[in-house]
Amino acid sequence: AAGDTIGGLGKREFMLREPGAAAPSLFTTRWAMSYLRGPLTREQIARLMADRRPAPEPAEGTPAASGAPTGVAATAPAAAAPAGAPPTAAGDDSVAAPPVAEGVPVRWLDPAAPWAAQVGAVPGGSRLAPGLAVRVSLLYDDADLDLREPQEWEAVVFPLGSTVDPAAAVAVDHDERDLRPEAPPGATYALTDAPLDRKAYVADAEKAIVDHLYRSRTHEVLRNRALKLAARAGEPAGDFAARCRAAADEGADRAQVALQARFETRIARARDALDAARDRVSEAEAARSTRRTGDLAAGAGSLLGAVLGGRRSARTIARDMGRAMSGRSRGQQADQRVRSAENRAQDRQEALAELEADLAEALTAIDDEWVAKAAEVETVEVPLEKSDIRVTARTLVWIPVG
Repeated sequence: AAGDTIGGLGKREFMLREPGAAAPSLFTTRWAMSYLRGPLTREQIARLMADRRPAPEPAEGTPAASGAPTGVAATAPAAAAPAGAPPTAAGDDSVAAPPVAEGVPVRWLDPAAPWAAQVGAVPGGSRLAPGLAVRVSLLYDDADLDLREPQEWEAVVFPLGSTVDPAAAVAVDHDERDLRPEAPPGATYALTDAPLDRKAYVADAEKAIVDHLYRSRTHEVLRNRALKLAARAGEPAGDFAARCRAAADEGADRAQVALQARFETRIARARDALDAARDRVSEAEAARSTRRTGDLAAGAGSLLGAVLGGRRSARTIARDMGRAMSGRSRGQQADQRVRSAENRAQDRQEALAELEADLAEALTAIDDEWVAKAAEVETVEVPLEKSDIRVTARTLVWIPVG
């Protein structure tokens, strides 16, 4: 019989009965899925059975009992609900909160929470829908930038469906004062596709949030690559620029000290050479002055006296003339030595001046270089690593929607 056949069916095996077929056929399938809401509440059972209840027997004295014409409906006042009875739900609602996975705190949104409107909460509403409030710890870590900045990201994911869409998260700064531990009076709960009682659902939600933050979140940092500096947490751009200028001044000072040390020996040698040349000029001038004085003392008037006196021979006079002319030649040589010494001194003076000009030009170039380095400030984006993203708290929050 059909009952025996059905009782002997195996897993994922079904019986199909078709009109016109001599006997039912059996078939199997690899996959079998059933969408079941779960246990029905007493109120839901009452609603489902409302049109199947037998009509109450009419009491004596009512039109039906006294032979009133059939087809005329009897009317009676509706029975009043007992005081303190829970409100009945309508549609896909329940007066009892759906079960939630173990270990997940459950709270009810305080209507006075400053961010209630941001998530679409209806003021004064008693129909509640589930949302997920999360708190996530973020760490932006970059050794090259000497950066280690922890941050905290708080948001509410709402509404919840069969899967959690982290793009629907609304970033809000929430705390325990915004969430109540008890349900408001007269609350009803919207029955959604979210399997709130499954731990895997919450775990998948956390993973989706971590993946979303990993892909979408970065931290902007001011950096000066030339000076190997990065802005500190909360440091204004103006303060960072001033810190870059101070670091550049220190770098320029060090470079200038090193440059001066390299030029110091060369300048000292050039000054020594100039002093020696000036000494030679002085010596040459002194020698020329001595020669000129001696020549004047020895030869002044000697030729004239010899000619006019008539006491010396022409040959003697010629010799005296030769000596006089030789003295004049030596005087001219002394003049030439003075001029040569002065020229060398002038050359040494010019060499020293050129060296000092080179030093001044190099110092100016150093200053320009470090001023430019101080201005090389750029904005870089530091991404997150998955290991630096951690969900530290998650709470199921019932939010009024109507």
